[in-house]
Amino acid sequence: MYCKRCHSKIEKNIINCPVCGFNNSNDFEMGKTTEIDIAAINGYKEPPNKNKTNPKIIFSIAIILILSILCIKSFITDTKSYDMDKYTTTTTKEVVNTKEFKVGNLRFYYPEEFDVDNNTIFLKDNHDINIVFNIIDEETYVDLLSNNELLDTELNDIEAETYANENNYGYLLDIKNTKYHIVINYTSDITEENQTQINKILKSILIK
Repeated sequence: MYCKRCHSKIEKNIINCPVCGFNNSNDFEMGKTTEIDIAAINGYKEPPNKNKTNPKIIFSIAIILILSILCIKSFITDTKSYDMDKYTTTTTKEVVNTKEFKVGNLRFYYPEEFDVDNNTIFLKDNHDINIVFNIIDEETYVDLLSNNELLDTELNDIEAETYANENNYGYLLDIKNTKYHIVINYTSDITEENQTQINKILKSILIK
């Protein structure tokens, strides 16, 4: 037990403290002892638990992580968008038909890369790549129908017949009792861009 005055440790059955002489008989019962918390008497406080986590710190870390994730996600999205804009290209440039070509009641429109000679629209860089337009009679029309394997097709919603040979292909049209024969001649080195240009010329057809 401990002395009630000086808090010195004394034997259980000793009433008077051998250090300060205080009579510890008050509240003393034989066979019973009262333990005194020295730490509490001396004003001792338990040191804070170093392992205890501060809720404010946890909240701050969580906010920082969330903001970091959002920033990274935004950066990745912007990068992908930039890459798509950077690498989205076309294999052929846009064909702009500005010049008009007339044959009978038909009108066709062709780009600057082509020119005209009589009934022919030809590529300036290679005259062997061209489109020949002819108005034909009934007999020639029937011969072409008989001597070629024809398929039904359309040019700008206008009904036509088409056929193909080794270095050319053609179209037959019967519009307002006028027969038209269109032949597209090409070489082995024709480019995809030239093919696109020719297709756009053919599909620009108008009836006037």
